[in-house]
Amino acid sequence: IQGILRAMVAIRAFAILISVKATAIIAGGGALLISRSGQLLGLLRGTGMSGVRALQTLFFRLQGVVTQAQAAASSPFSRGAMNRLLHGVRNNLPNIQWHHIVEQNAANTARFGSRAIQSVANVVPTPAHVHSVITSFYNSGPAWVRAQGFSRFRDWLAAQPWEQHYQIGLQIWRQAMRTGRITWP
Repeated sequence: IQGILRAMVAIRAFAILISVKATAIIAGGGALLISRSGQLLGLLRGTGMSGVRALQTLFFRLQGVVTQAQAAASSPFSRGAMNRLLHGVRNNLPNIQWHHIVEQNAANTARFGSRAIQSVANVVPTPAHVHSVITSFYNSGPAWVRAQGFSRFRDWLAAQPWEQHYQIGLQIWRQAMRTGRITWP
């Protein structure tokens, strides 16, 4: 019976995820997840890894770039509410961490706003080992980064506008998810 109930929850989650994809607005080269973002994250609590994989699939299929305005509009949560929601979901998903495509830090929050940084369109569940690979790369200082006057890739990326930061961050996340390493650019 528990297996059947889990299957029913997974089927319901899949239907809602399809609905989320269907309600994604493709405009200006980006995707905007609007009305179902709260439901989507809430469902991750009950669907576990199948919900994580479905959300990751949305990020793999995303075409174009989510703009700063689209990201901010897709977030029905304040930073505190989003953090509480993610914390509750994370507790039910071992070895999953929440990766921000546009990095979450004080400078980016001040520059782009907390709603954009904490939006569903900017936060993707990521295996802990993949998140570690991304963090290591962001902390590295490739020669081309140092040649531009930055000590780390993270510092160089922080100087880029939202759209470029998002595009590069998404490319890096995808590569790390596919290969377990980063060879960017």
